Amino acid sequence: MKKSSLFALLAMLFTLSCDSDDPPPPPDPAISVVSAPEFLACNLDSMYLYKIRVENLDADSVVCIVTKPDSSTESFALFDDANTEEVDGPEWASITSHDQVGNNGVFTRGVRSDWLCDDGAGDYIFHFESRGGGSPLALPDVSVRLAAVTPCLITDVSDVNSLAECFDPITLIAQVLAGQEDQVDSVWLSLLQEQTILWQENLSENGSQWEMTVEPTLFRCVPSGSSYSLLYSAFTRYGFVCEQRIDNISFTNSAPVLTNVQMPDTIYRPVTPGDCDTVVVTLDFSDCELDGHPFYYGTQFCVRREDAEQDSCNSSAFFLRDDGVEPDAAAGDGTMTVGLSFCQSDQSLNNLYYFKFFAVDCADHDTSNTLLDSVRVIQPGGLSNSSNSLGFSVLN
Repeated sequence: MKKSSLFALLAMLFTLSCDSDDPPPPPDPAISVVSAPEFLACNLDSMYLYKIRVENLDADSVVCIVTKPDSSTESFALFDDANTEEVDGPEWASITSHDQVGNNGVFTRGVRSDWLCDDGAGDYIFHFESRGGGSPLALPDVSVRLAAVTPCLITDVSDVNSLAECFDPITLIAQVLAGQEDQVDSVWLSLLQEQTILWQENLSENGSQWEMTVEPTLFRCVPSGSSYSLLYSAFTRYGFVCEQRIDNISFTNSAPVLTNVQMPDTIYRPVTPGDCDTVVVTLDFSDCELDGHPFYYGTQFCVRREDAEQDSCNSSAFFLRDDGVEPDAAAGDGTMTVGLSFCQSDQSLNNLYYFKFFAVDCADHDTSNTLLDSVRVIQPGGLSNSSNSLGFSVLN
């Protein structure tokens, strides 16, 4: 009887063990669109890329069956081959796949719309489905419109010649005219130094125009200069791009200003060996290009004990922060903070320390005004000065 019970218990444990070791079921195969342009210009010499992702299926390719306006059909295949092989297909499909990364599940092929339009402008239907690896996966049909569309035109923009130090916010406007049947999808404003793009911002559509508000904070680390350019770029749904550039724009970057150091005159070390106290030191930071930016770490300090010959600085431990991480109270409020940790010491008994606070501008690396302060650090019970090291560290 006991043996039977034991065998039953072992069988139950074995069954539970096998159940718990069963792998989870494999994820279901899936197909989705990465890129499928729906508007193709017959008169634009451009390659439109179609990208389809297949997951959890070892597919050989993805086939697109194209139904033309006259109801005739033609097909082309998309490949996940890193663009390494020439592939077959109609003349309006790319000779190679234009796939960027092989074997990542994204199948790609380019379509020349100007050649496809030889079969007539109008509405085409693109049907995508996988090939190989099991049952095919299909996407809902994609309706593609082919038309001869005139290019867009930027008819007017706000003309800016100079941006003074800490300039008031200004609203820049662009008027864009799209071709018949086309429409403007987006308008971007870029700041350039020669051909280098320093920043790009998307304008907002407001009725018949596009606009954005430009503030000094956009020019966070842009040095003063007189050879900047503003480039307006409009993009339409048929793939046209029209641009207008304003050159020789001057900009003046303001220097940081430090004020109002808050630091005690005297600090007493704790009396219990191994104990440390943290003293919070703050100052106010002002720079219109960096206003509200919580991750500027250019404010720092140097410190020298009264009997030392050199300052201690040039370390991340000597940076003040405005990122809201303790001991800083609030991110981006213009109050820079550092925590100084003073530990009980039998050697550093009574010393005077001199502090020098300054900020380095991220645009041209100029140094701000310098603030000076001092603090006496006393170990209760200590009577004499010490010639040992500083005896404190800075908390990040």
